Amino acid sequence: MVGLRRWVLALVAAAAWGGCATGLTFNVDPGKDECLFEDIHGATRVSGSFQVTNGGFLDIDAKVTGPDEKTIYSVQKETEGRFTFMSHETGTYRFCFGNSMSTVTPKTVSFSLLVGEETQQARVAKSGESKKQLYCPH
Repeated sequence: MVGLRRWVLALVAAAAWGGCATGLTFNVDPGKDECLFEDIHGATRVSGSFQVTNGGFLDIDAKVTGPDEKTIYSVQKETEGRFTFMSHETGTYRFCFGNSMSTVTPKTVSFSLLVGEETQQARVAKSGESKKQLYCPH
């Protein structure tokens, strides 16, 4: 329950700050990767966090990649993590979660993303699905 409170507080703080916050919970099947995509303008502050809430040893691999395919953030076998960076160029940033270490157990991941004030709308979509357009009220 403490983890859930942290997520709610993070989203409330993000809304008060004026950025665009997006939160998702999804499953990552054994031996698979799930990626989320966000179109971000250059020189924009980006913060995110994730937490594995169910499945096996509650661990996951996480990687953030810029439009130039350079790795911005990468961890392996973590239960939770946080990152903050300034986008270095305009384009699509990729946020991937890998469950390659598991052969039978899916993992449930809660993920939140905060994109700075410069971005008026955020697009987040799971790979393989049509993109969902989310609007942030300002």
